[in-house]
Amino acid sequence: MLGKLIKHDLSAQRRLLIPLTLAIIAASLLCAGALRYIVYVFSSESPSDLAVMSASSLIMYVFLNAIAVIAYPTVVTILIMVHFYRNLYTDEGYLTFTLPVRTGSILLSKFLTAVLWNIISSAVVLGCFSFVVTFGTATDTVVNTEAFTAMSDIVSFFGDMFGASPILYLVELAATSLYMTVILFLAITIGSIIAKKHKVLASIGLYYAISIATSLVTNIVGIFMMIPALFGDAETMFVSTVTVQPLVDSIIYIGFAAAAYILTGSLMKNKLNLP
Repeated sequence: MLGKLIKHDLSAQRRLLIPLTLAIIAASLLCAGALRYIVYVFSSESPSDLAVMSASSLIMYVFLNAIAVIAYPTVVTILIMVHFYRNLYTDEGYLTFTLPVRTGSILLSKFLTAVLWNIISSAVVLGCFSFVVTFGTATDTVVNTEAFTAMSDIVSFFGDMFGASPILYLVELAATSLYMTVILFLAITIGSIIAKKHKVLASIGLYYAISIATSLVTNIVGIFMMIPALFGDAETMFVSTVTVQPLVDSIIYIGFAAAAYILTGSLMKNKLNLP
């Protein structure tokens, strides 16, 4: 039955998310062509005034496309949460909770589809930026192979500077993404239980309150982590802090996410009061 729930959620979400994703990809393809033209014009020895004007007008498009790609994962998350709210805590909820399935399966379906779309949105952002940079900045070749080398050098530079493997920061990013998804589920669930009229506003307020509480915990833990390093030199303190911090933050976020997931499932099962 879980498979049917996931299929239903994906079917409902794809009506907006797939067109949005295709639009971002198409816009990025055009952006790569626009950036390539800009690079070609401004790298020419004596470009015409018309070419300079047309290239200059495309700079704003490239800038707006970059903003759109950066905002794309946030928009995806918002649309997923809208579906979560409508499907569970509006009139649709009567139908959803009368299905012959466990509440835990309903929540798991929402969680898995959200994680899937988070992975897709991250891959789309990475793919779009990589394509625009490598194709759009090339001049004499099809792709700018030096861009790959430059990005690799940047990753290595930050890894050496912070004294930690980039993998740790990727793990922290993944843990943060899971945490944000489940915390949003929890905030929407609590907001829908305690508020009779302004459920969305209550959910937003609860989300920020929970996020502030989590940040407070991570900051306190970070301060305690710095205490042993205070007895050493400044470099030792810096390296030890930034090396361990991503791992500790990941553990905290995963712990909060697990607790929030269990609490959300319990509230959905025992405290839910549909309008």
